[in-house]
Amino acid sequence: MEKVAKTRGVAVHTSYEQKNSHNGSLPRLAKLEFNRLQSLHKRELSQLPKWWNNLEPKENLHYVRDRLVELYFWLVGVYFKPQYSGSRIFLTKVIKIAAILDDTYDNYGTYEELEIFTMAIERFVLSTL
Repeated sequence: MEKVAKTRGVAVHTSYEQKNSHNGSLPRLAKLEFNRLQSLHKRELSQLPKWWNNLEPKENLHYVRDRLVELYFWLVGVYFKPQYSGSRIFLTKVIKIAAILDDTYDNYGTYEELEIFTMAIERFVLSTL
């Protein structure tokens, strides 16, 4: 899928440059903007593993799925504008914490404990409404 999208983008870019009326600055600006945005995403992604590794997941959370990059890219789809950088990072962390709870729930809870935990979460959710 990615290869198709890149090929199509190159085809559109090439066909635009071949037109007699094309503006040479426009493709250069598009490339600069793409590279700037790519650099921003790389910086954001470099922050998240630092935060995650400070939690010492191999020692304390060995059972938790390591899907930090996947969670981040979900949020890139929702908050795609560059000015939402802080929101992407914050919400990735929030969703990761929810995933930790989910994995803990799935891996370590007995039925009785999970009933109590579920009731506590339901009370918490109801009290915030």
